[in-house]
Amino acid sequence: MAIDTEEETPPVDPGDELPLEHPEAFAAECLQAVGAVKAVQPMAIGKAITTRHPKWGEIWRADFDIDPDSIRPLVNRIVCWRQNGDVTVMFAIGQSVPPL
Repeated sequence: MAIDTEEETPPVDPGDELPLEHPEAFAAECLQAVGAVKAVQPMAIGKAITTRHPKWGEIWRADFDIDPDSIRPLVNRIVCWRQNGDVTVMFAIGQSVPPL
């Protein structure tokens, strides 16, 4: 996989990244970070995966719905990674990517 040094955030789609075998601790950190947003904007979090990216390290991604019928076939996705030691979360709304 070629690493794009121009990327400012991890890709929304995991592509050919390999899943992590024991992602529980990092996934819990990401869910905690998402909790503040979820308290303001109710959402249903669906399937999640945690992978390792050559540039971004561990990445937790989860598909979510605000209104299940509003954007199909597009996908809403949460992308969470560690940047400068802190957990960073990005919400990607209405993406043309395959569901997780």
